[in-house]
Amino acid sequence: MNAAGAERAVAALAASQHSAFRRRQAASLGMSSKVVAARVRSGVLREPLSGVLVFTSAPETWHQQLIIPTLAAPGRAFASCRAAADLHQLDGIGSSALELNVFASTHLRAPGYTIHRVAVLDSCDLTVVDGIPCTNIAQTLCDLGAVVSQDKVEQALDDALRRGVSERWIRETLQRVARPGPSGTATLRRILDLPDRSGAVPDSWFERLVERIFASSILPAPVRQHRVTEPGGTRVAYLDLAWPEVGLAVELSGVKAHGGARNTRRDHARDFWLTTQDWEVMYALWADQHQPDRFRASVEKVYLRRLRRRTVA
Repeated sequence: MNAAGAERAVAALAASQHSAFRRRQAASLGMSSKVVAARVRSGVLREPLSGVLVFTSAPETWHQQLIIPTLAAPGRAFASCRAAADLHQLDGIGSSALELNVFASTHLRAPGYTIHRVAVLDSCDLTVVDGIPCTNIAQTLCDLGAVVSQDKVEQALDDALRRGVSERWIRETLQRVARPGPSGTATLRRILDLPDRSGAVPDSWFERLVERIFASSILPAPVRQHRVTEPGGTRVAYLDLAWPEVGLAVELSGVKAHGGARNTRRDHARDFWLTTQDWEVMYALWADQHQPDRFRASVEKVYLRRLRRRTVA
């Protein structure tokens, strides 16, 4: 292959690696060290970490920054913790962190990166997302508790389970990788052992937060995603949280609850129909979690009123 062909091959490889490549990869494709040095001097290439080059014409992205150290230490450095959670697009993280698990014996100097040195990282706990080597979802959830709050870990866990990730797989990974010393495994274990985690996973993190407002309530636990069907008809409504024994529901309102503006006309029509079925609907706003006692008291008042009415009837 001639020099021009070699450069084209390297450019094609870099395009699959967020515009980055290793010197050794370039050499294997026939691009000589002299040509590489010339391109660095002319400003076509830059070398952010020793042995890794990037085309300067490409925009500097988070993905590019994240792949660079994994190329500098191939098979020994992997995106992890918050960075891996962002690659997997797990809910609640969104930090765009530059965070890595690196084998303890690996000498990697990477200023600006958060590096966790690990003694063991099994191949079954690794994957590739967007071309970037990283920990898989189960291992990521095991690691997260070391760097974010328990609520954030649980939010990410709920999201993974809603997508169909196996809880059994997560538990088996936790059991296998848990070791003494600082790690996130204790956090994940505490979450999985919470008594209110039985049953279906809530449709959103907001739903779980609102449900927990009633953990200390005089009311019985609400039913998640309760189905209401018109007698003899085909019309169906699903209620976020419900107390069917008194015909009371709490619906979650707002962008953070449902990922977008609610369809007001649709909801009004549904609520009007529910009224004809002797249901009463209350709405929880995102701000209500900051005043849980007031919101809980309001729902309890309506619940008891409806209970008295049904008892008298």
